[in-house]
Amino acid sequence: MSLEPDGVWDATARIIVTTAFFIWILYEGSVFESPYPQVLVQLYGLPLFRFVLVLLVLVSAYWCPRVAAMVSLAVFFYIEDMEKLRTPWVTTPLTK
Repeated sequence: MSLEPDGVWDATARIIVTTAFFIWILYEGSVFESPYPQVLVQLYGLPLFRFVLVLLVLVSAYWCPRVAAMVSLAVFFYIEDMEKLRTPWVTTPLTK
């Protein structure tokens, strides 16, 4: 784990991955009703997929802390959104 990139390819990959996750976080966070792809919604129900998400965060943290920050934010928002979207909305009737 190093804060400084090992070479040009490493620096370029870090910038691309960080920028991609940053744009995805901005897109998903700026629009309230932007739907997730159906595949991500179906995969959320599998415990193995959640374990893979944790591994993704750990691997990105080993690679670069800046990338890990973006990946962990994206995973956190994804998990929180799925918890909210999979729970039925409770509505109470308006009574006087």
